[in-house]
Amino acid sequence: MLEVQHLAVNYRGIVAVENVSFRLESGQVVGIIGPNGAGKSSLLKAMLGLIPADRGVVKYRSRALSRQLAKVAYVPQRTQIDWDYPITVQNVVMMARTRHTGWFCSPSLQSKTIVREALERVGMWELKNRQIGELSGGQQQRVFLAQAIAQEADFVFF
Repeated sequence: MLEVQHLAVNYRGIVAVENVSFRLESGQVVGIIGPNGAGKSSLLKAMLGLIPADRGVVKYRSRALSRQLAKVAYVPQRTQIDWDYPITVQNVVMMARTRHTGWFCSPSLQSKTIVREALERVGMWELKNRQIGELSGGQQQRVFLAQAIAQEADFVFF
């Protein structure tokens, strides 16, 4: 289903990821373990096209994953978020529905229901009107997990 072949990433000549290959089938849960600086985040970011890969191929159902990013949800590390941006918990999760709703359109009843269910699932519905920057670190991560759930993607990358 998801196949990575010979993926490599370098930062100004420093090897971050070298010749990584694997295949994941539907329903699998996989963890990447290693010390800080081992290339875990670089691997995921290169797979998603967020940083350039030096070489390698990432395919989903025999097509480039980069051409199917609507099927992927990505939960970023906390350090990559602007916590001062004035947005509520509910609106953070609603952003996941933009592809379904469209830009500058009001969310559909279905999108509102999906967002509510995602927030309830992670125990954050009661805080829906809070600013994201007012939450604890764990609560913020749960909001971004709800966002990934609301996206209804085939893959979730953490």
